[in-house]
Amino acid sequence: MALILGYRNLIDRCAVSGGSYEATLPLGNIQDRRLSKRARTTGLSGGRVDITLPPNGSGLPYVTFVAVAGHNLTDTGTIRVRGYEDSSYATAIYDSGTGPVWPVVADYGATPGLAVVLPDHGAWLPCWRIDLADPDNAAGYLEFGRVFIGQQWEPTPPDFGWSLGYEDPTVVEESLGGAEYFDLRRLYRVLKIGFSYLEDGEADAALEIQRVAGIGGELVVAWDWGTVAGRSFIGRMRALNPLESPDPVRFSMAFEVRETVA
Repeated sequence: MALILGYRNLIDRCAVSGGSYEATLPLGNIQDRRLSKRARTTGLSGGRVDITLPPNGSGLPYVTFVAVAGHNLTDTGTIRVRGYEDSSYATAIYDSGTGPVWPVVADYGATPGLAVVLPDHGAWLPCWRIDLADPDNAAGYLEFGRVFIGQQWEPTPPDFGWSLGYEDPTVVEESLGGAEYFDLRRLYRVLKIGFSYLEDGEADAALEIQRVAGIGGELVVAWDWGTVAGRSFIGRMRALNPLESPDPVRFSMAFEVRETVA
């Protein structure tokens, strides 16, 4: 079962423009990590995001992972991602084509909106365009909380025995008479997963993800995108585990990722 991790989100260092957005819910809100602080279009036709990456003097890597999180698009909504050599947006060097934001329709409404595109190209492209469309959306607008533009890591398949479940931070207090009172909180998912057969390059990449993200940086967990996308989410590492060498020919590392829900 394939797992891809998106990491090194560059969106906060980018210039963003395009589309038509409400003055009180502007496009700039996507540069706030809070999913509840959303950008909202003025209608159903303004869902465009133009992104100019920071200058590449520092050797920034190729963009290989794009995601839109916390969106309200329905099961007929679509996404298209293109990459360009300059801000004229004249000729696309990379074009994902138009695809569904919900690759598995059964996931629609059951999990938070998360659309993932995995660009496959061989050049540094400084300008990117994301087009979202959902002409039959009953809300009359499109909205989304976060854009992720960075790198992907697709390691050797994980070990059996991984777990993905909900945790409930609700606070429960009991009165002297035995009545219970609940301070309800939002549930979130936690993924606990191990990789016991990492090769040299994969081991180096795993350490780099830890260095870049720590426990405060964003990660996107993309499970078998196109088949069980409902297991995917945006979050952060809750713990950093060391790289281990159980024998002379392989490396292992465990990950624990907590979902971001607000």
